[in-house]
Amino acid sequence: TATVNPSNATNKKVKWESSNPSVVTVVDQDGNIKAVGEGKATITVTTEDGNYKAECEVTVESVYKIYLTAVPTDGGEIFQYTVEIRKDGKVLSESEFLGIKINGNTYSLKGGNNTIPSSDANATSATITISKGKIVTATVEKR
Repeated sequence: TATVNPSNATNKKVKWESSNPSVVTVVDQDGNIKAVGEGKATITVTTEDGNYKAECEVTVESVYKIYLTAVPTDGGEIFQYTVEIRKDGKVLSESEFLGIKINGNTYSLKGGNNTIPSSDANATSATITISKGKIVTATVEKR
């Protein structure tokens, strides 16, 4: 949101603009933005009266999500969940990350073992180790 001063200005209309619409778009007259791709963009607000400007740089990183699907036993009990990791909607293969940390517990999810115990399935966020030194945060959703 932009504040136009002085508070008694007769024309408080402003225009919002993104320097890189492939990364961030401005979705309304209040300056709310939507990330649409990875990268950097500068959001500029310009007053209609006087062409005064203010800028803010925005960095958008990839969106990671972890989806959990219950694996019921023959008796219908659920002791574990399969894990699917997505980056910007695309499923990651096990070669594209080193492991995840959820509720303080670390899982490598390698060699076909893509499950976690049900005790960790109530988490809403987790971290994914992409490579040595690169750890990203992901939201966790049950399917």
